Amino acid sequence: LLQQLGADIIRFEYLREPADKSISFDLNHLNVASDDNPLYVVYHAYEILQTIFEQIKLRKLKWDKKKGLAGLHHLTYDHERTLLTDLVRYPEQLQLAQETHSPTYLVNHLTDIAKDMVAYYHAHQLIDIEDKVRHARLTLIACIKQNMENIAELLHLDLKTKPFK
Repeated sequence: LLQQLGADIIRFEYLREPADKSISFDLNHLNVASDDNPLYVVYHAYEILQTIFEQIKLRKLKWDKKKGLAGLHHLTYDHERTLLTDLVRYPEQLQLAQETHSPTYLVNHLTDIAKDMVAYYHAHQLIDIEDKVRHARLTLIACIKQNMENIAELLHLDLKTKPFK
């Protein structure tokens, strides 16, 4: 199973369900790149985030985090508010995982934030926009990226190596 699927896929599936619940693996589904696969969505969202920041560098665009933080009032769309709420919920989810000894809270939070990030990416322009809005949006997604990296580290997931066919 480990050779067929890889450690990240198996770990993620085990951690998705509470420890007292039995787990069944759909081997045909787990390592397939599909929006129906929660782990794929996580990796896809992270790949989007990396690509955005690579594009900023390639195109020699400026991103000023201080201006982004000062301009958070430019984040007015529902997708942006959802992502901000996701960020605010992280400490609560971390505490629940710690108190209950259940990483399921973190897995679910990581999945939610990834889904929300992908939806945001498809609904809004993040690069070719007015500078003050770009600074705010890039600051938001930099926080999302850091949040995903923090959770992935706690779950021992390697977001930089995509385990899908």
